[in-house]
Amino acid sequence: MLALLLAMMLGPANSTTLVRGTVRASDDGTPLAAALVEVVGEVSRVRTDSAGVYALQLAGAGTFHLRVSRLGYVPRTLDVVVGSAPLSVDVVLTPQPYPLSELTVRSTAKWPATGSDRDPIWAEPGLRAISGSDLHANPALASADVLQSLAALGNVGAVPELMSTLHVRGGSSDQNLVMVDGIPVYNLYHGGGTLTAINPDAVSSATLHGAVPAPQFGGALSSVVEMRTDDSRPSRLTASGAMDQSGIRQTVAAPLPWSGGSLLLSARRSLSELYPVGDGQPRSTAYADALGKATVRLGRGHLELLALGSSDRLAFESLVVHQSSTAIDNQWPAPPSAQNKFQWSTGTQGIVWSVDDSTQRWQLRAWHSSFAGTSTWARTSSPIRLTNDWSSAGVGGLTSWTWSGTDFMAGADAERIHDGYRIAADPLTPLDTSQTVFAMSTQVPLVSVFVQARRELARRWTLVAGARQPVGGSSWRLVEPRVAMQFRASSRLLLSAGFARMHQQSQSLRNEESLLDGIVGVSLPVTASRGGAPVGRSDQLALSADARFGGVNLQLDGYARKLDGLLLVAPATAQPFGVGAYEIGSGLARGVGISATHHGEHLVWSVGYSMENTTRRSGPTSYDPMFGISRTLSASAGLRVDPQTTLRIAGWGASGRPSSVGLGAFDWTPSPMLHGAGNLAGSPQQLAGALGGARLPAYWRVDVGVRHEWRPTLLAPDGMVAASLGVINVFDRTNTAALVQATAGASRQAIGLAPRSLVLGLEWRY
Repeated sequence: MLALLLAMMLGPANSTTLVRGTVRASDDGTPLAAALVEVVGEVSRVRTDSAGVYALQLAGAGTFHLRVSRLGYVPRTLDVVVGSAPLSVDVVLTPQPYPLSELTVRSTAKWPATGSDRDPIWAEPGLRAISGSDLHANPALASADVLQSLAALGNVGAVPELMSTLHVRGGSSDQNLVMVDGIPVYNLYHGGGTLTAINPDAVSSATLHGAVPAPQFGGALSSVVEMRTDDSRPSRLTASGAMDQSGIRQTVAAPLPWSGGSLLLSARRSLSELYPVGDGQPRSTAYADALGKATVRLGRGHLELLALGSSDRLAFESLVVHQSSTAIDNQWPAPPSAQNKFQWSTGTQGIVWSVDDSTQRWQLRAWHSSFAGTSTWARTSSPIRLTNDWSSAGVGGLTSWTWSGTDFMAGADAERIHDGYRIAADPLTPLDTSQTVFAMSTQVPLVSVFVQARRELARRWTLVAGARQPVGGSSWRLVEPRVAMQFRASSRLLLSAGFARMHQQSQSLRNEESLLDGIVGVSLPVTASRGGAPVGRSDQLALSADARFGGVNLQLDGYARKLDGLLLVAPATAQPFGVGAYEIGSGLARGVGISATHHGEHLVWSVGYSMENTTRRSGPTSYDPMFGISRTLSASAGLRVDPQTTLRIAGWGASGRPSSVGLGAFDWTPSPMLHGAGNLAGSPQQLAGALGGARLPAYWRVDVGVRHEWRPTLLAPDGMVAASLGVINVFDRTNTAALVQATAGASRQAIGLAPRSLVLGLEWRY
């Protein structure tokens, strides 16, 4: 950091000057890759990368004639006056049709397998993608986060300011499959509002399959989130990082000395331990995550080695006083209350070998994913201790080819899942003996095959049909048909419809109706077994329309989903997790969402609105889950007032938020600087009234911020330092997170969300 500050004061260290910027299309703001940027009459030239970014070295200061060109666009020539400091020049090119002679083409296109590779013509309703540059330029967020960016899309939701979970189309938090570079990762969540347990600087793209995912994806009722880490091949050591209210992060990329390989290392941790707690409360909260990836060429393809992990810790006063076995009646002072403690961690290792050419694609992968969670919970009757572990070891492969005008994909996966879930009485003194209250243990082998075909039925119609089928036993009952039809009404309008059936073997004993759910953010998996937990099933019908007009992208989604075989904790207990019983139920969800986005040279904005109706049912009990918000509205805009300064404004609104009213002492004062639990105390474990029986007041919030960049060149020609300042909840709106009653018959009290506050951030790249 000291070197970066010196770089800003000392300025350039050589006689060259850097000109950099982004080249975009004028009609829709799309970044243009492979555009040629050159100095007229000189040899200085460079092409833009996949994000439309270029960096051109010029010999000294002066006036230069800069020419930017790309096939299919009108070339532009600009007079650029540069001094000793780096200069940012963004260029917009106007489309120009390029006449070609008549050609007869027979397609041998590869089958794209990941969201970052998918072409928009592939018929998948509900497919939404975010690039790495869009992730960091999202004006809705003060700090980049993958899953929070996806939560701003239509029919995707998260409890406002309590984003410890992601809910897609009426699904629960455990019903999302997260894939990182083709490897499944379980519980990729942090608690306390820092949602995604992966450094955003390491992510190059994120894709949400919310409706009809390809049959290669299995084991999730709600959605599939694909993340790709940085695939660039750096020619030198590069680094980027940031520090803000949520923590500090650093990413390093470097070339490997053999096979054109590369190495990516990334780490992040919270800063909450550095802040005073206040009021003397014995609270501890922290998180950390790390990622490493090595890529080398092997044979005809590339070999990727991936390892990542994360950990979280949260502890707070329970406000429940327990007498020890040696305590004397009417003892004074009373023994102190116990602490509630939550800890969880996840680790994943994987290897992927892929071959991708013009006619065929192969991919082989192997992985091991694990999760471990523990909790000490101060129940009113007696404290209990939870231990939960889950692991999956598997191999898989797929291939794709084209035959007789039809694109095919086929493959298979095999994995073994092991989990254990145990509730024990927590000893009050060393003389007490722990006793098991509730236990489950499962070890299940799963083998599935899948196939999918795509064919152009007519000039404007495309059909994609496939299925996923488990192997063995009565697995024919678990077949997953998936079909989607697409109609290209015009060059600007695309209509899609589809149906998908999905099954999920591992569900969660987390209680999403608990007051702590938005703070803790941990799934507690148990796997289906004979006579035990059920296999969940989801049937969804989805419709979507995508339109593009004058640089504005419009997206309309509608869906109806029926869920069966759900493992429900809330109807059985008000504790934050299952403590001895659960119920098997069903669910219904339907909704519609519309969004509009624009990515211009100087202005970026988005608007989204959604309506949703979500219910859960178990026997005679029916309730609206707390995450099933009836209506949501979001809007954000980012304005670049000069090449180095950007202003942002964002607003959110929500109405019809269900809530279960907690009974018992509970206190929570959010702390925006901690970006997490704040001052927290209490053990809510009973309800006053019915599940989801209350409605919270309407929620709305407006944030503003400014970001400014400096371009020091002492350490690197493309070095960057940026500072940001934001105001959260500008109008100091008093929003409600939940409702509680201290005792039976007492009046309800509102648990408030964050008041107006400042947030600061610092970023660097060299």
